[in-house]
Amino acid sequence: MRLWWSIRKRLARLDRRPRVVERLGARWALDPNDWLDLRLLAGQPFEAEQRARFADAVARARPARLYDIGANFGLYSVTLGLAHPDLPIEAFEPVSTTRAKLEGNLALNGLAERVRVHPLALSDAEGEAEIAIDPRSSGLSTLSASADEAARRDFARAETIRTARLDDLAAPEGETLAFKIDVEGHEVAALRGMARILAANRGVMMIETRARNAPEVLALLTKAGWRETGRVQEEIFLEKP
Repeated sequence: MRLWWSIRKRLARLDRRPRVVERLGARWALDPNDWLDLRLLAGQPFEAEQRARFADAVARARPARLYDIGANFGLYSVTLGLAHPDLPIEAFEPVSTTRAKLEGNLALNGLAERVRVHPLALSDAEGEAEIAIDPRSSGLSTLSASADEAARRDFARAETIRTARLDDLAAPEGETLAFKIDVEGHEVAALRGMARILAANRGVMMIETRARNAPEVLALLTKAGWRETGRVQEEIFLEKP
């Protein structure tokens, strides 16, 4: 099977120009030079179990709003936006080139007016920071690379981006919310900056976390009343009734 997908990706890269294709019931502008785009272009499953599990949680919870934190090119904002036509979505993507892809994919699917895109990285303080960017994949940009990650990845680019606390941007209370959080190792700081919202609301969550951060992530969420319901690879699923 690995050989099969390798061949499919090689064929997809014969034409290295970005192009629009239909995948997962949506339209996408994909760049075969990007590792993540290439997988989708070749039709290779990506986070299939995670996406299905979170989609089921959102359908059951019927949240008033979805926070897509670390939205990347829009995999979750687009698919969930199409599945739930009345669901407002707040998408956070700090890297300018990746955000352009996100906005393009939202436009391709008629979601540009309903999904609000924030050019921010959520953290525990308002300000500026330098984010490390691996040009090979939009999914690897990080504010919190470990020494091992810095050695393994090609962080050939960097960009100064804005940071903010979600608690300073939104003030819902007593609502049902959905959170998808994928911030490449910066999850502890992001959670600290949304402590009030997490404590004041209920809902469902999927958060990717590095093993080194998992204990603190769970401690912060447990303190706010959230309970773990399962794990798939690096993703932890939680609910708060």
